[in-house]
Amino acid sequence: MNDPGRPANHRLLAWGLTLACALAVSIPVARKDASLAVAEAIVYAVEQRGIPIVVPADATEGEQRAAATLGRMLARAAGRGEQDFPILVERGARPWRAIWIGETRRGRAHRKTRDKPPFDSSVAWVSQSGSLFLFGEHRGAGEAAVSWFLEEQLGAQWFMPGPLGEHVQSRAQLAIERGRKEYRPGFLDRSLGLSGDAESAAWYGRNRLGARLEHGHALNEIFQPEDFRRIPAMAPLRNGQRYIPAPKTYNWQPDLLQPETIRHAVEAANRAFDQDPGRLSFSLSVNDSERYDESPATMNAVSPPRYFRHRPDYSNLVFGFTNAVAREVARRHPDRWLPAYAYYWCENSPSSAVEPNVVPFLTADRSQWSHPEFAAEDRALVERWCRSGARIVGAYDYFYGAPHFAPRPTLYAVRESIPFLHRAGVRAYYAETYSNWALDGPKAWLAAQLLWDPQRSPEALLDLYFREFWREAAEPMREFFAVAERTWKEQPGPPLWLRFYQDENQSWIYPSSRREELRTCVREAARRATDERVRARVALVEAGFSVTEAFWSFAAAREEASRAAEGTGDPAEVLSAWRRYRLARDEFTGRFAEVRRSHPLALADQKLEIYLRNQPDSRLARALVRTPNGRELLQRDGYLSWGSLGATAREVAAVLENGRERLVDPEWKELQPRVQKDWSVRDWTAPGAVWMGSGEIWEGRKLEWSIREGGGRRLRMSGCRTEGIGQWVAANPGDLFVATAKVRARTSPGTATFLILSFLDESGKHTNLGMVDRLPPGREVQETSLCVIARAPPGARHAGVAVRALNQINDDFAEFEQVSLRRLDSR
Repeated sequence: MNDPGRPANHRLLAWGLTLACALAVSIPVARKDASLAVAEAIVYAVEQRGIPIVVPADATEGEQRAAATLGRMLARAAGRGEQDFPILVERGARPWRAIWIGETRRGRAHRKTRDKPPFDSSVAWVSQSGSLFLFGEHRGAGEAAVSWFLEEQLGAQWFMPGPLGEHVQSRAQLAIERGRKEYRPGFLDRSLGLSGDAESAAWYGRNRLGARLEHGHALNEIFQPEDFRRIPAMAPLRNGQRYIPAPKTYNWQPDLLQPETIRHAVEAANRAFDQDPGRLSFSLSVNDSERYDESPATMNAVSPPRYFRHRPDYSNLVFGFTNAVAREVARRHPDRWLPAYAYYWCENSPSSAVEPNVVPFLTADRSQWSHPEFAAEDRALVERWCRSGARIVGAYDYFYGAPHFAPRPTLYAVRESIPFLHRAGVRAYYAETYSNWALDGPKAWLAAQLLWDPQRSPEALLDLYFREFWREAAEPMREFFAVAERTWKEQPGPPLWLRFYQDENQSWIYPSSRREELRTCVREAARRATDERVRARVALVEAGFSVTEAFWSFAAAREEASRAAEGTGDPAEVLSAWRRYRLARDEFTGRFAEVRRSHPLALADQKLEIYLRNQPDSRLARALVRTPNGRELLQRDGYLSWGSLGATAREVAAVLENGRERLVDPEWKELQPRVQKDWSVRDWTAPGAVWMGSGEIWEGRKLEWSIREGGGRRLRMSGCRTEGIGQWVAANPGDLFVATAKVRARTSPGTATFLILSFLDESGKHTNLGMVDRLPPGREVQETSLCVIARAPPGARHAGVAVRALNQINDDFAEFEQVSLRRLDSR
């Protein structure tokens, strides 16, 4: 907290001296400009210094940040130092001429009757008696009032976080006529999920974003394991048994039909509102899981089975629970709100009306609006929800950004969906964003602008962005993002939620011709850039795009190595492909780390393990040790096998030739899978069976078993969203394992067909994401034996092997057989 006798923001001016300066600058001067003669508040002029900025004595972080932003932007516009716009705390004597920010005592007289939260979203400025008052209808909107004023008066914009994103027009003077101006934004709740650094937080406030309603997956917070043990009826039935989840887990939903479950949620919401009278909302959103209760009562409630967007439709079940809770909470707290996600199995609008105090957030990846049929369906869905009875309807989108490395601007989704959502009646908005500012361009900024004023032309806003941010480099940079957007929109395949999310196959989106177009645009932008700030902005894109290029090279080298492992060519060529892939891998990880250090805003931070775990190294090592020449080459360059597999060439050969089988029933001869006639079956092996088979319930999902020659079984997966079968065995740190599985499959880009070897510690936690051997994508039918060799890490107590198929589309399929996990016995 600031010393009440000193300026805010640690500016080293004593209050008395500053007040004297403030009074001095208020002395009448010769005014040559006619506009100054009629001005009520002169912010600055050619013949006159600036103006003090006053914040409340108990200024919030947002009010302090707003004052600092105002002072800096006024100084830039006037071509002066920030000392001409000192920031003062409202204490003692008051300057009569000043800009008053937020909830100051002097500014309270200018406030009108406030609407009930969260409808109190307006901002205003008042020019009177030589002073200017900037404030919001609710206190948290003060920062929005300041940035709105700066944009209206000086064309200020914050296109991206940090000084590089700031823009303001130069003005010789700024004078505000007497009067009042107000604005009510189009959306009352406007939020984008960004990185948590200080610069992103400042950008968030300056772009007038602000969340009024709490929302998030919440049932795992409302229902604790001890609650289920105390009242078992609330716990979901899973495989015939009441399931008590472990602490801090979320892959479950409670039994939503039980009166005890409803009563418990009502008590939790009322308790939260009682403890915090200022609290506006309490989230009732389901957990991020499709593991619902399987009791006969629940299964009867969702019968006959219905699908929406290929998923089971549980909307009536979920919002029946939500409505029951909302009715009871409204008796005690009629002015509070209960946000609830219309998510995954409950995206569809329910057949019954929704209680007015429920705030449904409609989740959808609206980048799929590139498919006309999905866009039409989603628009109709939004309109149904806006007629559902809910007084406030929210929308939830996915604007990533990270974790993508291929450019994903998807500006079409922003400019088409946000204005439509507002016209339909949506008034709350959130999008997971995590911007890669070098690759996403104006996506987050455009979204923020449209959330504030959905009536503005998206095309005019983009013209403004390219004109003011890219200036002399505008033409090639506009083309850069246009090429990226066209490429994303034109990718083949049906609509798919979060396509290529954390998927290395995103490299397939951009063919070589489009990659060259992007390179040409960046080179031309660098050639045209003459202004220092524009050169720095182009350098940011160059840095981010250099990681994209390194990722593409890595993905190509890995695929080349994967295919080399299947050939019968010269061992030297196999070794060379392995080296190239490993070098490209190191260059990608090194380049990402360097760009994060030198240009942290270019790409959002993320863990790379998900992109690195697919390793064809084991098949490459297996291909080499098959021949004496290959084995000798691998022994000579032992760093390859030791660095990637933790094993020498001799150990690789030994585990492949002499490893002992650790799996029970590796041929699936004794396996008794459940018959897949019941659409609700997620787990298709019996509880407690050594083989665990399960998958997401998905329209068109099909599992077929056939008998191989020799008596073992073959499993065919098709139309599957997430499917797999695996087994765990005992392990000790240092054990060397080899997992193998025969597979025949067609796997499109974005479809994953793979073998995974994982390890658990004594508590049952994964030691890492596991090592994967994945089929490269293509339209041809591939047939091979997948292979993963790995040494159990410190702390390992269990080793697990599984075969999986994810995101199968069109005529994709995967046939697995002869899954094996062998261990090299050293004693």
